[in-house]
Amino acid sequence: MAFTFDDLPGTRLRDAADARAVTASLLRTISVHRIPAIGFVNEGKLDADPALQETLTKALAAWRDAGADLGNHTYSHMRFYGATLEEMQADVLRGERVTSRLLGRRPKYFRHPTLNTGRSRAAKTAFERFLAHNGYRIAPVTIDNDEYLYALAYDRARGEGDAARMARIGADYIRYMEEIFAFFEALSRDFLGREPPQVLLLHANALNAEYLDELVAMVARRGYRFVSLGAALE
Repeated sequence: MAFTFDDLPGTRLRDAADARAVTASLLRTISVHRIPAIGFVNEGKLDADPALQETLTKALAAWRDAGADLGNHTYSHMRFYGATLEEMQADVLRGERVTSRLLGRRPKYFRHPTLNTGRSRAAKTAFERFLAHNGYRIAPVTIDNDEYLYALAYDRARGEGDAARMARIGADYIRYMEEIFAFFEALSRDFLGREPPQVLLLHANALNAEYLDELVAMVARRGYRFVSLGAALE
């Protein structure tokens, strides 16, 4: 099982302290369980608020320092169905500058925002050629989910200081994710006749900062061991 996190350095981070706390909590769980995770970066988040730029850049460095890899998720989380090929290509290149500096190399992996690979076969093929030419390998997802909706509800409850609702959402989230795992495991067996190494899509958010440890425990109970994205794709 490869753990992959989209939308780094984070989603709906309230301020610098929140960014540091969410990052630290996620990385603590990743480190304790020795998960070779990868985070996919939207570098546009670094420029959205100049007051947070230094903090968010340090958050990305913390992922690197914790042993996680960093990938490209475009600069602005550009959705291919609403963009031209040229716009997508430019957004990819714009989205690798800080990450390349932090890694000391170009990112190896690219993930399409919203997993949209293009409005036509021609656009998809041309974009994949562009990615390969620039040294990128596409990061697929085999266990997709609506975790982001739980995270949105959780953040609303968090903003209102409603601890009881936060706890209910968190518990429901873990139950939901176990159902999602069962669904995609069965789908794999039905479609492939086996269960391949799975690639899990998550996001860097406050919900996972609080509940990642429980999620990891559920995954471990299902018999998975944790591998890098590269190992899962072998």
